[in-house]
Amino acid sequence: MSWNDSQRRRTKPLGRKEKYLKKQSLEIDENDLCLPFVFDLPSDRLKFVDEIDQIYEIQSALEAAELVGMDTETKPDFSNKASPHPVALLQLAVRERGTGREAVFVVDLLALLPTGKAAAAAAARSRRAEAEAALAAALAPLLGQALPPVGKGAGAAAAAARPLIVGHGLRQDLGELRRDYPGLWASPQGGGGGGGGS
Repeated sequence: MSWNDSQRRRTKPLGRKEKYLKKQSLEIDENDLCLPFVFDLPSDRLKFVDEIDQIYEIQSALEAAELVGMDTETKPDFSNKASPHPVALLQLAVRERGTGREAVFVVDLLALLPTGKAAAAAAARSRRAEAEAALAAALAPLLGQALPPVGKGAGAAAAAARPLIVGHGLRQDLGELRRDYPGLWASPQGGGGGGGGS
């Protein structure tokens, strides 16, 4: 049945599903009780991160986050070889404290932190080190790093400012990240103690 046929017979106002299907110019199955998948986050709030300069957006979002959904994706390996594939993607869904504004970041770890032959050249190693330091700083609140102190009594405030992290298989995901990218757990603050800089 086409959209026009069903519309002529319809007497009640269009529901959410029908409005979506009409907008998409799709046919409606009158017996289908399921809602189609609708990603209601504006496209400017979905970020694919594969360049170093994009990492700083993650850091800003995580610093203001009250809730973070976290998941990783790895190429499946059904062989018995000793070394599994590295984590390929890190997905972060962030809700901002106070405003409730949401964003999703899909971080291409293989592009940012190449391994093996892809990381062999000196330029690639330098780029990887820079990306790893930036990502370690951005992910510090998620990976158990201490937040930088703000002033007297900042310990409790810093702990309260940490976002709630949720995810399915979170312990395994974090373990795989630590196994494949141990540099992310390195201290994001340098050892010099000399102050901020930019």
